[in-house]
Amino acid sequence: MSKEKDEKLRVYSSSRPPSLFKNPCKGKAPPRLPTLEDTAFSLTENGNVYLLKREYNEALKALNKALELLPDYAAALQTRAEVYRMLDRYEEALADFNRALQFEPNSVFALTNRGEVYRMLHKPHEALEDMNRALQIRPDNPRALETRGAVYRKLEQYDKALEDLSKVLASEPSNSFALGIRGSVYRLMGEYHEAMTDLDEAIKIDPENAFALENRGNVHRLNNRYTEALDDFDKALQIKPENAFVLRARGETYRMLYCYDKAIADLNQALELRPNDVDTYEVRGAVYRMQARYAEALDDINKALDIGPASSFAHLIRAEVYWKLKEHDKAIVEFEKALELEPTNVWALCYRGELYHELGKLAEALDDLNRAISVPTTEWFPLAARGAIYRSLKEYDKALGDLNSALEKKTDDLHDLEYQTKAHYHRGCIYKETNRYKEALDEFNMALARESDNVNALYERGCVYLELYQHKNARSDFENLLKFDSNHEEAKKQLIIISDILVGDSCTNG
Repeated sequence: MSKEKDEKLRVYSSSRPPSLFKNPCKGKAPPRLPTLEDTAFSLTENGNVYLLKREYNEALKALNKALELLPDYAAALQTRAEVYRMLDRYEEALADFNRALQFEPNSVFALTNRGEVYRMLHKPHEALEDMNRALQIRPDNPRALETRGAVYRKLEQYDKALEDLSKVLASEPSNSFALGIRGSVYRLMGEYHEAMTDLDEAIKIDPENAFALENRGNVHRLNNRYTEALDDFDKALQIKPENAFVLRARGETYRMLYCYDKAIADLNQALELRPNDVDTYEVRGAVYRMQARYAEALDDINKALDIGPASSFAHLIRAEVYWKLKEHDKAIVEFEKALELEPTNVWALCYRGELYHELGKLAEALDDLNRAISVPTTEWFPLAARGAIYRSLKEYDKALGDLNSALEKKTDDLHDLEYQTKAHYHRGCIYKETNRYKEALDEFNMALARESDNVNALYERGCVYLELYQHKNARSDFENLLKFDSNHEEAKKQLIIISDILVGDSCTNG
């Protein structure tokens, strides 16, 4: 039996009031033969025993018989509802709790567990109403508090969630469920140290707490610790293989590691489980964009935006696709939509600035990059992009200042490689344009070590080799370049020049 079922049983057994199974004929003189009430009571107690032993089919048989005898027996209804909840048969559980509460409207047990059913059915407002009623009757009920904390998390009322969950943990410090939920709240608030403290403790107490593993994996992912993230996601999926949220998170992690086939496999499976999940369409669209599968990328992003609500990430990816397709006007519109939704989106500002740079709109480009750099962030790539603009403006001191700062702040994160390449490339171009050829050569070497098929870096390094009279090295670079871009006219011209030089050298030596 899974730990998830164990957790449900813990909630059930700890919240069940002692009077739940009182005999409905209490106070009457015991008859010589059992009455219907006696039989229903015994069957209900048997159902409870089977429930605690996880023998759910036997539990249902006993409880169904009890309710055939006494259809309005609240104890049997509540116990059968719990069996249905354990079996994830939430609609049937809800029906039984509703009937039970008609007869015992102040049952904290029924209110708390019906609220949990509402939570699992993604009806947070109904769940919250039940939890509030339960806590009015019994203010310190830990089950109601932890469920209400989980509901507040869903409603993004994080301070209230923390208040409820902290109350639970003050009396139950080893409550793995409450620790996992509170850790996830801290994660959503961006308080990663506090999140890790709670999630580590939750997993230490219960190594098979899939929810805590999922959230710890996401904390690792958000802090670029991708190996640790994958380890947690793998463990979570061993416990619950069909968890679409974990599959999406692992797919996103594979995307950041450039493992595109693995990412697509996870995201496809996630969409089979949750066909209308907006976030999964967005992430898969981003993977397709990185694979240059632009039609598929647009299809996924369009689906995400059709399902809604609109997100800055979706518009950002669609803008990138249009940029790659040279549909620059459409790209600009999408960047604007992304920034309307999130004015401080550093990626949107940086990419739009780079597009403006490409289009020769240097003033607009510089404005976007200045805005990106003004946003408090640990990201360094806007400095690299602004350095490239200053280079185009021939403001070399400012350009080198930005590029040097960018490369000082770079990390070993694979996702940073693109901007590391750009920074080394533009620094190399500045050195070349200021006749510092040996330094330029070092920069182009570093750029090509990161991206061996970078056509621009190959061309500029070839030109530097020419300046240094290393004609064979220059020829090698231009020939390699043409393997990646057979229509590069400047490289073809340079090869003709080099050929003439080498022929002349041969004649002279002869």
